[in-house]
Amino acid sequence: FIIIVFFLFFFFFPAEPQDHPLDTLTQQEITTIRSVILAHFPDSAETNNLTFHYVALEDPSKSSVLSWKSDPGRRLLPPRRAAVTLRVDRTTRVVVVDLAGGGSVASDEAYGGTGYPMLSVEEQEFASRIARGYPPFAAAMERRGLKLEEIVCSSYTVGWYGEEEGRIVRVMCGYKEGTPNFYMRPIEGVTVTVDLDERRIVGFKDRVTVPVPKAEGTDYTEPAGRKSHGDGRALRQDSHSDRPNFSLDGHVLR
Repeated sequence: FIIIVFFLFFFFFPAEPQDHPLDTLTQQEITTIRSVILAHFPDSAETNNLTFHYVALEDPSKSSVLSWKSDPGRRLLPPRRAAVTLRVDRTTRVVVVDLAGGGSVASDEAYGGTGYPMLSVEEQEFASRIARGYPPFAAAMERRGLKLEEIVCSSYTVGWYGEEEGRIVRVMCGYKEGTPNFYMRPIEGVTVTVDLDERRIVGFKDRVTVPVPKAEGTDYTEPAGRKSHGDGRALRQDSHSDRPNFSLDGHVLR
């Protein structure tokens, strides 16, 4: 199926109509955007060669917002549009979706700038999963006496050096047995590289065996019963009041 990862600046999707031109996208609008995009790229959607990397409200013009604000009734909101960054068949595309009516594509352009879109969560999870399931990787872990189920992997971009094709990430792993802080127990000497567009491993190196650091002294979690230093006092009127010195009115922080 199509994995959709939205990098939006909100946590909850409002279901009610917008009250302000800069209100975030609603759940219904996001559903509309998805339907419009999948209909616009039907072949890519069917072959799973389409990934959403960024979806957000395209800010209306300043003049239209000022015109709305000067209207005493504020009845007519400026047209709502969404900016969408996609990876379609190894090409980065920037699409603007007009949200009026049932939604439509207002513009669709291939991105001609440098670099590639940010990694999606699904892509990072895929890179970790395919690396851990790679037989040479499993054999390398066995030689080190490490349990595969205790290995946690993360993917990192290898950097962009002007390549026009290939989104490559390097997968590096840590060992979580005995501690939640697996970053303090890196598995060094083993590197897996994955092409995210082709969805396959393109490189594997097992250069040297380095002992994994001990788990003792790496646990960063608070002991049971100990009060955290982050008690939220910075958000209060004073240290003796439980009332915050701010309020949230819809999408407006006051």
